[in-house]
Amino acid sequence: MKRNNNQNIKIMKMKTTIKGLVLASLMMFGGSLNAQRFVSTTGSTVVSGFPSQEQDLSKLPKMERDIIILQNVLNDMFKESSQQRYSSLSTEIKGIHIPGKGVIFNVGDNSLSESVLFTQLNMIATGEKNTGDKKEINIDQANKEKENQLKELSKEFLLNYGSILSEVKDNEQIMLNVKYYPIDENSKQANQGENIVFLSRGTKNTKRISSSIQFKDLKDLLSGKLSFEATKGKITTKVIDNETNESSDTKIMAGILDDLFASTFDGTYRKTSNTSWTYFEGFGLMYNIGLSYNTGGNSARVAFYSGQRADVVKEEEYKKKEEEQLNKIEESFDDLIELAKESLITYGRTLRSVKSDEVIILNLNFSSFFTKNMLPKSVRISVNKSQIDQFSKGGISLDQLKKDIDVKKLTSSINSSAEGIYFVQPSSTEAQSVYDKVRVLNGKAEGKN
Repeated sequence: MKRNNNQNIKIMKMKTTIKGLVLASLMMFGGSLNAQRFVSTTGSTVVSGFPSQEQDLSKLPKMERDIIILQNVLNDMFKESSQQRYSSLSTEIKGIHIPGKGVIFNVGDNSLSESVLFTQLNMIATGEKNTGDKKEINIDQANKEKENQLKELSKEFLLNYGSILSEVKDNEQIMLNVKYYPIDENSKQANQGENIVFLSRGTKNTKRISSSIQFKDLKDLLSGKLSFEATKGKITTKVIDNETNESSDTKIMAGILDDLFASTFDGTYRKTSNTSWTYFEGFGLMYNIGLSYNTGGNSARVAFYSGQRADVVKEEEYKKKEEEQLNKIEESFDDLIELAKESLITYGRTLRSVKSDEVIILNLNFSSFFTKNMLPKSVRISVNKSQIDQFSKGGISLDQLKKDIDVKKLTSSINSSAEGIYFVQPSSTEAQSVYDKVRVLNGKAEGKN
């Protein structure tokens, strides 16, 4: 790589003041640049080193617009409550519409990134015991109370805001899934004033609260046919323990998808994360795959150095190669979707744990940080299990079923990098986190708190 000696770019230190636990994760996709992550375990806020773009909701179909609005509502509800503090990765709450089934919202329902979890409980509310200088709480009681709080918060969301989704049909449902980490006996703990603080990875003991209601019941609430309490009684709530123990066929299917999408079309598309999956009773099975575009020379334009400077390669040297690679990405896109559809049909036959009236969904989520093309951020491919069963019995050809499969191109990613919900009470003291490196593009240093 030839250095441009005429440019000497100094990278200024960025200071970010953060309340509570900070999980700062800087990622660069598609290229030789390695991800850089800075973690400060003193709060509960996610800080991104890259700038984000606001989405123009006025240009979206009403269903997508309503879903995004409710994602923001959920973020506000779980971010901070007057009774307790909840925290999740605020921009990673996702909702999707499945025609014929309804809308699913997921809070912390993926495992793309590592989470640092703090649980802070008020000892007066959890039956603390004082043994000399050592303070103890009833773990089971504390977990039950927090679980009940999440259930009530989920019901509040469905009852007060679910009716905003006016395009949902009467026979369809609205479902909210909240993945969280209970405290266990092995969690590290420390006394902090009137609180006990727990630090736990929680990777082996996850739970998911699934709450759902039929949209007709919400309409009856609005019209006065049902009282608030009667409608609340219509909500179905289930707690699913340790989803890693789900049916083996779902896990095997995820492994197949990992192999298929590890690198496709001579490395034009590459898998950025292992395939994750979640089963939603009454809806079906959903897989998520993260993919990046290989943009060739574009990813080599920036080089980080350990000192206080960075060299930016002349854009002209790579412009031609970059344009060629972008053309290849666009030309291969339709072939990628065809591969995904055929894989969903061919290997979806092995998913015997999925019921015939349920749906199998494959979300392809694209990282496009360095790209200049107009391809979607995410593609959702869904097929009814009954259609796959019909294909298996010879009732429909592969080509015909591929034509019938529902493919939706979305302007935002469906993927969620949040691992779950955790309970926090921000400290009154503020911690300083200093980032010594920021992104440099075209000779400009950029960053965002």
